[in-house]
Amino acid sequence: MVEGILIFLGVYSLNSYMWRERLYSVLFHLLHSSIVLFSLTGWIFSPTRPYHIVLSFSILFSWYVLGLFYYPGYCLFTDHHFRILRKIGIDPGCNSYIKYTLDHITPFRFEEARLNTVITGLFFCFLIASILLYLRDHWPL
Repeated sequence: MVEGILIFLGVYSLNSYMWRERLYSVLFHLLHSSIVLFSLTGWIFSPTRPYHIVLSFSILFSWYVLGLFYYPGYCLFTDHHFRILRKIGIDPGCNSYIKYTLDHITPFRFEEARLNTVITGLFFCFLIASILLYLRDHWPL
């Protein structure tokens, strides 16, 4: 279990001389996890809703505009993060950061297509909630 978490963070790898890439991997995990957590909770609090909406539209841009040039659901952040993991000898084995994370921190293995459907559904629910609550707070009827 501990070895799996160390590999997940990119700290433990066969190429131990790549200290800078390992540090980048840990920083990417922290930032990436923060983005995911904010995407899940940023809509709840009134002061963070504008930032949540901006982040959500940035994610939409990556998924649907950049996705036209790469693959559907493409995430620029995940792409760069996984490039670093591959450079230090860790194969993520998928295109989804959330699947990669869940596979490493839980004993379950999730089907990527089904997980992406759930993630997309939750994402749009939270985005719509954020927009509606923002409009309610700033343009009351």
